[in-house]
Amino acid sequence: MRVSLVAFGMGNEETRTLAAQKAIDKANVIIGTSRLIKGLEIDPVKTYVPLSLPNEIAEEIRSNPDWVNVAVALSGDVGFFSAAEKLTQLLSDLHPKIICGVSSPVYLAAKLNRPWQNWRLVSAHAGKCEILSEVLNHPAVFFLTGSSQTPQGICQILADAGLGKALVTIAENLGSENERLISQSAEELATQSFAPLSVALIENMQSFKRKEVSPGIRDEEFLRSRAPMTKREVRVNVLSLLEISPDDTLWDVGAGTGSVSVEMALLARHGMVHAIECDSEACYLIEQNKTKFGVFNLTIHNGKAPDALRALPAPSAIFVGGSRGNLGAIIGCAREKNPDVRLVIAAVTLETLNEAMALLNELGCTRVEAAQISVSRSEKVGSYHILKSHNPVFLISAGGKND
Repeated sequence: MRVSLVAFGMGNEETRTLAAQKAIDKANVIIGTSRLIKGLEIDPVKTYVPLSLPNEIAEEIRSNPDWVNVAVALSGDVGFFSAAEKLTQLLSDLHPKIICGVSSPVYLAAKLNRPWQNWRLVSAHAGKCEILSEVLNHPAVFFLTGSSQTPQGICQILADAGLGKALVTIAENLGSENERLISQSAEELATQSFAPLSVALIENMQSFKRKEVSPGIRDEEFLRSRAPMTKREVRVNVLSLLEISPDDTLWDVGAGTGSVSVEMALLARHGMVHAIECDSEACYLIEQNKTKFGVFNLTIHNGKAPDALRALPAPSAIFVGGSRGNLGAIIGCAREKNPDVRLVIAAVTLETLNEAMALLNELGCTRVEAAQISVSRSEKVGSYHILKSHNPVFLISAGGKND
């Protein structure tokens, strides 16, 4: 038996290669989705089998050993998020022949009269896809959309994050008579509906403003008011103790000006940061710093912990800069969502230090440690410089994925 995995392009004759057409002409059995089979000139001599799932296709082929020449019709290109990958594994003993074709990003780029080599290609058709992470880290992202991640849903995610001005091109039913291309802002497209067979190209100029990240942004760079701020020297140590990975989900409880939140977001460029602050004026300030540093993977919650934490996703790590007497409940909420959460707590009083140490040991946390950070900064007085000391800060840490 000869089996060919044939790329059908957009499903019409114009986007099928000559090699693909030859494979179809030679085959006595053609398997594929109803949409692809429908686009063929039906030959009464051939057998047409409407199937789409790789397991079903492989089982059908093995159930018919008398078939001589089988062509499996696959949309787009066999190398671009195609069922060909799975079918090649399932039919490895039959050594299926791969016949490439025209993929949807190639077709769309031609329609737009532009190159596509700098696009980030992503499938949101199945499985987990971090929309915000992709758009923030790449200036142009091409998405295959699906039932779980629709074009309008993707646009809504961008609008909710503050990226509503991003330019989005949505292409429906590529290659068909109902083909349609529309380019508008994400916030405009979020209110519209689109065909199930759609792709989206997102071009965003509001990506991370700092391409190279070194912890410890100068205090003067942050917009400030009366809200408290974790100073640079302490902040660097906090970030080190949090052991942040690029795809972490992080909480900053008692965020103040948002200095720690901003640096968290810059380090977790493929993750999400949630800043929790009960003071509305401080939340406004965090929003301003969020925009200034382009950290749109930062979400601000105006509320008091632990109530404001209950609806948040499980954290990889959490920094508590202020607890308002609810430290035990905050830690309990974080550990309930993730028993392996990494905890870092800042304390300026001995009472908070003692409370934190007692709580962490009582809960059976691992790697419970405390350190005191004492900082003095030079200050010019006349023609001399003196050292001006800041209040010492205790940093208490525990737990984490590296235990």
